[in-house]
Amino acid sequence: MFRLKPSTIARLFIALALIHGRAHASPVGSAFSYQGRLAASGVPAEGSHDFHFNLYDAASDGSQVGLTQTNNAVVVSNGAFTVQLDFGAGAFTGEARWLEITLRTGTNAFTTLNPRQPVTATPYAVSAATVSGTISDGQIPATIARLGSSQTFSGVVQLTNAANTVVGSFAGSGAGLTNLDLSAVTNWVLLQGYQSTNSVTRKQLVTPSPASGTNYVADFFNEAVQITATNNINFLQSTNRPVTGWYGECVWYIQGGATNRTLKFNTNWTGVGTLATSSPYILLSNKLTIVALSVRGVGETNVTYAIARQE
Repeated sequence: MFRLKPSTIARLFIALALIHGRAHASPVGSAFSYQGRLAASGVPAEGSHDFHFNLYDAASDGSQVGLTQTNNAVVVSNGAFTVQLDFGAGAFTGEARWLEITLRTGTNAFTTLNPRQPVTATPYAVSAATVSGTISDGQIPATIARLGSSQTFSGVVQLTNAANTVVGSFAGSGAGLTNLDLSAVTNWVLLQGYQSTNSVTRKQLVTPSPASGTNYVADFFNEAVQITATNNINFLQSTNRPVTGWYGECVWYIQGGATNRTLKFNTNWTGVGTLATSSPYILLSNKLTIVALSVRGVGETNVTYAIARQE
């Protein structure tokens, strides 16, 4: 009868790499050496033996971990033997493990040794399982991003989650930003050149895409508007006026030359029920409102004009 002597418990030597930040340290494989002492009827075994090694997660029953390791023709001298085992990289995860050994001599049937041998760790393995503390920034390569430090990313950075947000300021000229959907942006002001602050009194006029179906240059939301020009200001008649929308030129117009300016109602524009010769506004089916604004050229006093807005 074969048995492993309890006075010489087999040891499992697993080479573990310590985390010490040395760039030249090479990775360690999952194979390890297993040494044991075998006795038959109290006498140290001798000669060639075939071994099967199975790793389990319990001292009895339980589940097998990894594949069965077969070592044939192992030389046993004075009961001592050494074999190489490799149950895979995921076999030892910090949980307890037991080794079940079956063996034979020659062509005899395999005999299972009892009990299973507990896998014990070396001092380095014990230290690695209980190591704690903080790794200093000096031990982390600069190529690894750190959440608590300022970062410079030279590669492409993609944020694909729709819930991504930026807390704080986002600085830069924005010259490299493309494919922006301004219709989805709120609380923005287009600046007229450089300004130290985002002054709401200066809004840059923009021309919307004709495909959008919007026929106005800018919406000032009933704010007082002043148009200042160095030379002339021209209001042109639209040649393709829609039924509803904004009509910035179609109600009143300026008649006369440089010395004779008269603000008159445009009689060529049909659909208005009341001439706005003296009223601050006119109504068309209770939906059309004339909003006053001032236009000023060089050397002129303020002259009041109006634009029409379809509500």
